[in-house]
Amino acid sequence: MSVPELVEALVAGDREKCVRAVEKVLQESEDYELILRSLAEGMDIVGRKYESGEYFIPEMLRSARAANAVMEKLRASMNGRGERVKAGTIVIGTVSGDIHDVGKNLLVTFLRASGYTVHDLGVDVPAERFVQEVEEKKADFLLMSALTTATRYAMQDVIKLLEERGLRDRVRVLVGGVSVNERFARELGADGYAKDVRSTISLLRKFSE
Repeated sequence: MSVPELVEALVAGDREKCVRAVEKVLQESEDYELILRSLAEGMDIVGRKYESGEYFIPEMLRSARAANAVMEKLRASMNGRGERVKAGTIVIGTVSGDIHDVGKNLLVTFLRASGYTVHDLGVDVPAERFVQEVEEKKADFLLMSALTTATRYAMQDVIKLLEERGLRDRVRVLVGGVSVNERFARELGADGYAKDVRSTISLLRKFSE
C-alpha cells in the first residue's frame, strides 16, 4: 500500500504536491511508514525511467529534491517526539586519484532523501580517510566509486586496510562507477556492485532486511 498522490508527485518532481500529500497523511494518521514506502516506490519508478532513457539527470534531480522536501517534512513532524527517520549510516566517496563526482553527488541526494545518514567525503579520497570515517561514524555501509580503470584499484587498498584494522566485518562495502563491474567487485571482495541509483538503493534495502 502506498499514497498514489505522493508517488505521482515524486515521479513528476513536484515538491509542492509532495508536501501537500505528506501533510494530508500526517493529519489523518501520522503513518510515517506509509510515507516512506511511497517515497521508495516513487524513487524506484524514477530510477527505472532513468535507466530506460525516458528520464535524464535534470528529471532525476527534480525528483530527488522533491524527495528531500518529503524527508524534511517528516523530520519536522517528528521533532521532539524522540523519533527519527533513519535507514542507516553511509560513508561515501570517489577513490584516490579520481575527481569525478556527478554520479556520486546524485546518489548522495537520493540516499539522504531515503532516510540514510550520509557522510560524503568528496573526491580523491585516500584509503586512510575512508577507513577513519567508517570507524568514527560507525558506518553500516561504505560506498566507493571510480570512473577510470587506473583508479579503481584504489578500492582494493581500502578493503585491505579495513581488514588490517579489524573493521571489515562491521561494514558492508558497495562499489560502482564506469570502470567497475560485477566481476571486479567480486575480485575485490566487496559485498556488492551497483551501476546506478536504483540498483544501489535496492542493494542497501536488501542488506538491511
